[in-house]
Amino acid sequence: MQLTVVLPIYNAFGYQRLDHALTSLRRQEGVQLEIVVAESNLQPGFANRSKELGVRYMFEPPSETPNPGRVRNRALEVAIGDFIYSTDADIVFPPHFMANLLALPPRVWIHPPKRRLPKDQFHPFHARVHAQGLDATLKQLGDDHYFATLAGPISYRLSEKEGRHYTCTQSDYAMWRSSPEMRQRAPAFWDSTRNRGGTLAPKPLWHEVGGY
Repeated sequence: MQLTVVLPIYNAFGYQRLDHALTSLRRQEGVQLEIVVAESNLQPGFANRSKELGVRYMFEPPSETPNPGRVRNRALEVAIGDFIYSTDADIVFPPHFMANLLALPPRVWIHPPKRRLPKDQFHPFHARVHAQGLDATLKQLGDDHYFATLAGPISYRLSEKEGRHYTCTQSDYAMWRSSPEMRQRAPAFWDSTRNRGGTLAPKPLWHEVGGY
């Protein structure tokens, strides 16, 4: 049983983040894995790097009307895996993540849990990975269930909506409550604790529903 992982990137996406995701995917154990990087950009900026890493690469110029599903669908057309896991391109996976995912009881769609690394901590995270390696850096992250952080515990607000749990940082929540411009909008950091950026399903089902 083979799994295809689709990583879409758009416009000015940070390739450093993608490199960390690919490093974690290339070391997956207990699964036959195909990796497809699908880029929608003015120029195929990751083409050469994908050759160096030995991953498949698809390129789709951006359309006048933003359509993030187009480049994902290009990757779905060429995917050879029995299952397809479409995920954001800045997620780092433990070594047995994909094997454990495939071992779950059969479902139509699977959305695995995740933790978020705050944006302002990416550069310290990247520097530590460069100096110490990915595994050592991951072990230094806090044990919070919702946030991965190098800077100690994060104060956040947990709420429930439509049967799902959502989190946001306390400072962001305070800004949201106090700013008239934020009325009728969610906080800037407002995230379900289920991984909406990652979706696993059998390949025939992806085609049955028409992709994205």
